Amino acid sequence: MKTLKLEISDLDKKVLPGWSVVAATGFCMPLKSPITIKSLLCQEWGITSKYLDDRIQTLLLNSSPVDNPETIRVSPGDTLTLSGAMPGLAGAILRKGGVLAGMRHSISAQNEEALETKSKWVTVKLFNLVIDDLRALFLGQGIFLPVEQGLDFLRKVAVAIPADEQLLLGSQSVQWEAVWALANEGADIHITIVSPVTSEYSSISD
Repeated sequence: MKTLKLEISDLDKKVLPGWSVVAATGFCMPLKSPITIKSLLCQEWGITSKYLDDRIQTLLLNSSPVDNPETIRVSPGDTLTLSGAMPGLAGAILRKGGVLAGMRHSISAQNEEALETKSKWVTVKLFNLVIDDLRALFLGQGIFLPVEQGLDFLRKVAVAIPADEQLLLGSQSVQWEAVWALANEGADIHITIVSPVTSEYSSISD
């Protein structure tokens, strides 16, 4: 796997073309063993408890609604979806701990014995306000993408980002041409886009 690090000043103030597609399609984050959703979000990834309580109104684990992230576990190979409040009746039903949660008890996430898997990743999907809110947090820690998806995202980023921003492939400073050459190697890409600006929704300090 190739590791690419791009340092962008004032990341929160810049538009990153293609990020919303990556967020909604899904990207991977490392996960070695089962852990409660709240522990993963708040302790491992540094999302504040207040943000989880107030802004993430819909949580889905493998498409099943989650009401209590303090007890429901996520395992390697799972897909975790984070979203703000969704509109309409469907959104009200899916809302975590909502008054209508009882209407979908049969499809709500339950703790089950984790299946054996070689996966060391959890797929993360973001929707509506969460896409922009947590952009700097996830990109700052680094996301993992298959090579074609990663290069497609980076091609869009390259158009919007000044050429003088620092670009590292491994430990070597490179030009964009070296990144495009990765397409011929077929290796997955670990993309880290960092900024001196810390997300207000992160408990991780500089």
